[in-house]
Amino acid sequence: MDNDLLNTLALLSRILNESCLRYHLTGGMLSSIYGEPRFTQNIDIVINIDHSAISKFVERLSQSDFMINELSVKEAVSTQRMFQALHNTMIVKVDFHVGEDIPGEFDRSIIHEEIFPDIFMNIASKEDAILSKLRWISLGSGKSRADIQGMLKNPIPFDLELIKFEASKLGLADTLADLLKSPGGDDLE
Repeated sequence: MDNDLLNTLALLSRILNESCLRYHLTGGMLSSIYGEPRFTQNIDIVINIDHSAISKFVERLSQSDFMINELSVKEAVSTQRMFQALHNTMIVKVDFHVGEDIPGEFDRSIIHEEIFPDIFMNIASKEDAILSKLRWISLGSGKSRADIQGMLKNPIPFDLELIKFEASKLGLADTLADLLKSPGGDDLE
């Protein structure tokens, strides 16, 4: 993994942990961990932040050489959308996705010290990473389909029944069923 990406991740983990915000890593980096490696140059974070914490959080990021717009953060928090930050010297973009897309996902977050040595970063569970990618497929992402297929083949254990249950609640059961019927997915049933 790229040094700038890892250094940005380490910086982010410190800021997020010191801010006492609920968060976890998601996106392409997690697809590479739980599935097949793929190139990604950005970091995706799901974050729970309210208006009272915005100014202090933006200040911490700015002091750590991130370019971020506080007004954009406030708007994203109000609308439960995404905001971005860019590290000025390492040139790594961070997409902050506000609020849980998958109910209960923060409660299933884990710290996996073997993945990022010396970086104490909450990461989404494998189940929630798969569910998140299912949502992205429903929004038209072709890359997410390959990400899920890689995660389903990866030997890191996961709870398929939990995924089926949550996918059903999210209206994504048919998409999951199609993926499970695809080559390599049929041996999971």
